[in-house]
Amino acid sequence: MIHSFRPDDLIVLRADELSSDPAAVQDILDISFRMKIRVISILDRITVKAQGAYLRKMEHMTFTSVVRQRTGNFWRADIYDKLGIENKEIKKKKRIGIYCRVSTREQTLGYSIDNQKNKCQDYMHLFNDDYTEAVLYIDEGHSASTLERPSIKQMLQDVRDRKLDEIIIYKLDRLTRNVIDTYELLNMFANNDVNLVAVMDNLDITTANGKLVVGILAIFAQWERETIVERTNDGLLQMAMEGKYPKSGVLLGYSKDKEKYLTINEETAPIIKSIFMYAKAGYPLSDIRIKIKEIYDYKLRTDRIKRIIFENGYYGEFTYKDYVFPDVMQAIVSKEDAMEAKKVVGKRSVAYGKEQNKFYYRNKITCKNCGNILGGIPTYKRNKKYYYYYCKKCNQRINQDVICHQAIHDMITHIDKADYTREAEDILRDINRLQRKLKTVSRQYAEDFLSDEAYDTIVKSINLKLNKEKARFGKIKIVNGYNWNELSDSEKRGFIEQTILTMYVDLSKKEIIKIEYHENDNEKK
Repeated sequence: MIHSFRPDDLIVLRADELSSDPAAVQDILDISFRMKIRVISILDRITVKAQGAYLRKMEHMTFTSVVRQRTGNFWRADIYDKLGIENKEIKKKKRIGIYCRVSTREQTLGYSIDNQKNKCQDYMHLFNDDYTEAVLYIDEGHSASTLERPSIKQMLQDVRDRKLDEIIIYKLDRLTRNVIDTYELLNMFANNDVNLVAVMDNLDITTANGKLVVGILAIFAQWERETIVERTNDGLLQMAMEGKYPKSGVLLGYSKDKEKYLTINEETAPIIKSIFMYAKAGYPLSDIRIKIKEIYDYKLRTDRIKRIIFENGYYGEFTYKDYVFPDVMQAIVSKEDAMEAKKVVGKRSVAYGKEQNKFYYRNKITCKNCGNILGGIPTYKRNKKYYYYYCKKCNQRINQDVICHQAIHDMITHIDKADYTREAEDILRDINRLQRKLKTVSRQYAEDFLSDEAYDTIVKSINLKLNKEKARFGKIKIVNGYNWNELSDSEKRGFIEQTILTMYVDLSKKEIIKIEYHENDNEKK
């Protein structure tokens, strides 16, 4: 109860009637001194005079120490009213954030976001009667191994912006499982005056014991995660040692039973054999893709074909975690054929050096006598460069100009002019769109919106599409009356890539024997 005997006095029965918060009591005493009001606590026999700085300081300390010895949970709004303080927020409402997270794996095991949210809200209602409406931050399908999660990033930004006073989580591992991340978060919360409560861990980091428990729990959480990873890896290695396939899915050419054993699939194994056969013969990956589609009606991307060629398991030496397991995959091709295919595919990308587009018929010409794919080599005569295709086995060669002279008319006659003319505008539009996209990606990379890996992947994909569209456009330019010599080297190369599957040449006669075109084209005998 507050009694006022004269306007210059503020008299209370006990010191803690002003407030249970010593800082608030100090605030009231300072205001009273400035307003020349004497503060008297009757039962505590303490008087804070309005004059005398030294005495006032000692009396303040005595007054607040009494408050510290007592407990209380409220501010006294009427004290401010008696002092004539207007428009002052008596008690600051606590701003609470509730964070919930569940990983994709946990979702399949039945873990619920709603359960976490309800537990956190129950805690908030039970222990906080002074909060504003809580803000929910929810990350579904995200692992705790990284902080790169949309909702937690937003929550941490709100912490930096001092929009939160307390964060409530279901358990500490909902936040992170990494020790370093845990302590960085704790430091951030402390620096921004934010309390962290983990309901099921009975944790409050405002206490010293709470901080100790956080460190211990974080260490055990990381230990548990690393232990699970180790056990998983050990289990997968054990599977491989037992002859089982330890990866998800199944490789082309095989079937997998319920026990995870692989057996050769008689329907798709011939596709694998053909891939290695064509690769060994020198066919480029794009032509292998076309051949497989024509023969087996099976679509494969060139990058997948390359992975197949470099998979050791296809010759019986399945490699996993740097160990070789000979009993996991039965051999579909011989090791000798597989190694030769790898050698050819590995060398092809550098075989023509910087002048790849100068060799318009690269990997397209086959020697009639021995069946080898001809390689390309430039020569100089009288300060002029000429491009030849040669057969190493037969030790013979043919000039590219001779090939062009014999083949170009026949190639053009096999093009459906009406079909390609209709495509011209669409192709130009696609080329312009891809070029704009390439500029946008480059700008995003320069502004650090894309990582190196993401940038390289996107640019590679765009350039691949650009080259394909330019090749199609080169073909249309020929249809529309362009002279062969007016085309750029890349357009010539693209035109041939789009048109010819392979051609057979008699090197002794310097003559084309046969041209095989892509599907829907004819064949010259």
